[in-house]
This record gives sequence, C-alpha cells and structure tokens, in this order.
Amino acid sequence: RNNTLLNLPEWYVEGLVSYLSTDWDTEVNNEVKDAVMSGRWEKFGQLTGKDARYGGHSIWKYVVETYGASVISNILYMTRVSRNADNGFLFVLGVSLKNLAAEWLHYYDNMYYKQDSKLNLPEGKPLNRVRKRPQPYCAIEHPKLSPDGKNLVYVWNDMGKIRVKLHDLQKRKKSTIYKQGYRAYTTQDHSYPIVAWHPSNKLVAIITEHKGKIKLILYNLETKKRDTRELFNFEKILSVDYSDDGREFVFSAVQLGQSDIFIYNIISNVYEKLTDDMFTDVDARFMDRSRKVIFSSDRNNDTIKQFDMRLLPRDLNHDIFIYDRDGKEQTYRRVTNTPYADELAPMEYDGNSLSYLSNEEGVFNRYMAKLDSSIAYIDTSIHYTYFTRSRQVSQYPRNILEYDVDTVHGKIAEVIFAKGNYRLTIKDREAEKAEVLSEVGYSGFRSKAAEPPKKKKKRTSILVEEQKPLVVEEQPQEPAKDTRPDDPGEINIYDYRFDVGPGQVKDSDPSQTDDGKQLLSDEPRTRRDRKREQVMARIDSLHAALEAVQNVPLEMQLPPQRNYDVAFKSEYVVTQLDNAFVNSTYQTF
Repeated sequence: RNNTLLNLPEWYVEGLVSYLSTDWDTEVNNEVKDAVMSGRWEKFGQLTGKDARYGGHSIWKYVVETYGASVISNILYMTRVSRNADNGFLFVLGVSLKNLAAEWLHYYDNMYYKQDSKLNLPEGKPLNRVRKRPQPYCAIEHPKLSPDGKNLVYVWNDMGKIRVKLHDLQKRKKSTIYKQGYRAYTTQDHSYPIVAWHPSNKLVAIITEHKGKIKLILYNLETKKRDTRELFNFEKILSVDYSDDGREFVFSAVQLGQSDIFIYNIISNVYEKLTDDMFTDVDARFMDRSRKVIFSSDRNNDTIKQFDMRLLPRDLNHDIFIYDRDGKEQTYRRVTNTPYADELAPMEYDGNSLSYLSNEEGVFNRYMAKLDSSIAYIDTSIHYTYFTRSRQVSQYPRNILEYDVDTVHGKIAEVIFAKGNYRLTIKDREAEKAEVLSEVGYSGFRSKAAEPPKKKKKRTSILVEEQKPLVVEEQPQEPAKDTRPDDPGEINIYDYRFDVGPGQVKDSDPSQTDDGKQLLSDEPRTRRDRKREQVMARIDSLHAALEAVQNVPLEMQLPPQRNYDVAFKSEYVVTQLDNAFVNSTYQTF
C-alpha cells in the first residue's frame, strides 16, 4: 500500500532503531534520567534530535517490560494498516498514546526519584555559561589542565562549530586558539579535536581531522603561532598524552580496524606498537615518570599476545591495565577486574594512587585505586604479588563524561551533563578525598545486571514404589447355569451369540462368484482396489530398480553450467528540494 500518508513522529522511528540496535547502557540511562528529572520531555510530541532518539528508546523499553516483546510487531502492523501511530498503540495495547506517555513518565520518575533526591551536583559555579534553556547540542569535551595548574584548555562543539578554548584560571579570561567547522544539522563527530599539554606549559598539541587526513597542530602560547604536520599510518586517534620529557606521545589509535596503544616519537616521526590484538584499548596515559603506560581495555586476560584472536567472548567489560616499558615480563598488570562494570579514563591521582571512572553503581563516578604488593614466596629471589585497593571518591547523580587531574597542584577538572546543559567545573582534590559518601545503591538497570544468574531448579525425582505381583487365588468354579430363554422367540441380551463363529468363516476368492464360477474380468471390482493395484505395481518396479543398481557405484554428475546474468531496473525514485545540508563529512574509512 502507498505509505505517503503515513507520517510517523521522529521518536517513533529513531527510538525503535535505537532500541533494536543498542542495549540499555550507562549513556542511555544518564540521558533518560536527566531529561525525566529536569522535565524536558513533558511535551512528548515535540522531541527532536538526541531527545527523540533516547526518549523513543525509553518508550519502547517501557512497552516491552510492561506488555511483552511480542506486542512490537503487532503495533508496527496496526500502525501501517491504520496509518496512524496513536491507533497502532490503541488497537494493540488498549491505551491511547497520550495515556501511554503519562504512564511512561510516571514509571521512570518513580525509578529515578529515590536516588536522585539523595545526591547533589558538583558544588561551585561552572566555568562555562549555563543558560536556563537547555542546550544539549552545545557540548564541552576533552578538558586538560596545564602542568602548572594555571590554565585549562577544552573543546567547545556547537553542532559542528568547533572552538578550542584556553581558560586562564587566575585572570578568569577565555580565548580561542583554534577553530574549525560551522553549524549544521548533521551527525557530528565528537571524537575530534583532542588536546594535550606540553610539560613546559608553552605548547598545546591539537590533533584533528581535515579532509580525511589526521593533522597535528602545535600551538605556541608565547608566539601564538601554529605549526601543522600530518600524522601517517593511522586511521583515527582516540586519545593523546605527552611524556614527561616532551619527546613522545602515547596514542590510543585505530590501525587496520583495531584499536591499540602506540608510543610516537615526535622528532623522528616513528612509532612503537605496544599492543597488537583484537581487543579494544583506549584512554592511554603515561604514569610513573613515563616509565609505565596505563590504559583501559576489554581484554579477558593479562597476557601479551601478538596474534589475531578470531573468536572473542561476548559482553566484555573494560578494565584497567598497566604496561611496564622497562619490564621483561610478557604480561600486563591488572588493576581492576569487575565482570559487570566498565572502568575508563585511568590516570595518576597523586603520587601513590590512580583514578578512573566506573559505572559499578549505574553512574560513571570517579574511583581511587591504591597499588600495593606483598611477598608471595622466596626461592633464589623474592617474588611479589600485586593487588589494588579501590574506593569511590565522587558520588554524583549524573555521569562524569570526562575529567583531568593535576597531580602537582591537586586540581580536578570535570564535565557533567545535567539539566540539559554541559557543566565544566574545577574542584580540589583534598576536599574530594575527605568527602563522606552515602549508601544509595544501584540505579535501576545496573542492579539487574549485577545480580548473579538464578540457578535452574532441578526436577524433583518421583519415587516409584515397587509393585508386587498380584496373586489371585483360584476359586472353585460353579457349574454353568442354563441361560437359554424359556420362550424360543425371546433374545437373551446377557448371553448373546452368533450362529456362525469367526473361526468358521472361510476365505473366499474374489475371482469367483458365490456359485463358484470364474469371473470374466481379472480387474478388481471397485475403484479403490484398482488404484491400490497401480500403487503396488509402482512400488514393485521401484524395488526392482533399487535391487538392480544396489551393487553399481554411483558417480555424481554436475549439471550443465551457464552464466548467471543479473538485470537491474529503477523501481523507486525520489526527488527532493529543500534547504537541508547535503554535503556529508568525508571519511577515508
């Protein structure tokens, strides 16, 4: 049927696609929680963009959890038949779309209210301007504190209009050191640009992508000049960090379709590959005076392997690993091992501990891990076993999207998305360590994943009693009574017998008549008998053919080969003229 008159809302299509392709994870949970608690989704029919995708995802999830997964196909069918989304829900669920939206908001409000009322957002005024009107499309990303703690650099992305901002924390002044792009209603790539501070506090490294090529831009704060060069042999760079001497980069980069860790020499433009496997390695940072590299990976072992692993276990979570550049052991040091949580963005917290983000309680908060060791055994030398002591140091109702720690001056910069706006704040490390956290528990969806799988109940065995053979005592038989009727015309219904028994009937030849004469025709007398004779004849001929070829070896003969010609024709043509942006971003992969 013609679907021209079928006009579906954006949340219906985008939400269904998101629900079928993406699991309910921490990112979706954070977006839904912030929108529900801030009241942005009260006007349900006006959702667009990111709100339409996450709002539709949450609606379809609510429908499945309330009415079952089988109703989705029925809703889609009734929507297509009636050409109306409201009628599709009404005919299948018996609830109008308006009432369903009210029940949906009430469901998620009850889920998040108890936890959200006990937690608070970061104290202090954000460094960026936070408007009363929500601006979810204006993002703040990749904050980096300078080594001397006086400056902060971050990326401001307003729907493709990108600016790299330099914020002087002492003078409270902002300036733009790099800009690219323009605002457009297209899918945005928020992975570029990424920034890093040189240890001398005089250079800012900016890595971005332009026309499919990766560019390294070095901005000098004293001369305010930029030096640009191209980075080869990388498809994408995910994170960057300077070494303590400023001569090397550590990259989390994509090469040949897989994400690995690289050490890049800035002067000679050569790199060393630290990991080479099918696992995803991200968020690499230097630590311990650049002698070690800490990163997050979804690998299920701590052994350095240099071969492709074709089969990967499913549902892998990211953990923290440390690579010792001077060590000779072919293993990584595992810092965390959580089967139901992800740990991301590891870095040095102070001289003796590390920090990372974890969604162990359903929200990405900051944790502190202290590395320690003990003597395992002694033979010709002392052998140590290493372990980690972790604890939570932040407790926000929203995810910490990105953060950076100044290990020398004890400052922490973090980005949080709350009430429809991105918030960039600076806090003191010592105040965070002294903060006392409350017990809130999990945030809805994570509690189900953290529960251990239920054991299947074994079927109870049925006790079967041993049956003893039944012994029947023989009783003396009484003499048979004469049950014949007194009157010859009466019938005895208790002892009714035929005059001719079944053993007294003789088999008759169908080819003979009752008088014993031979019939003129040998064919059966009915149509059923004739058909049966034909079937039996075919079966006999088939058996004879099988017996004839039983001892003859059979050879497979290929059918005659011919060219397979494919013909195409235009079946669907659309012509559209509007003011939409049609030039898509160029990607080499």
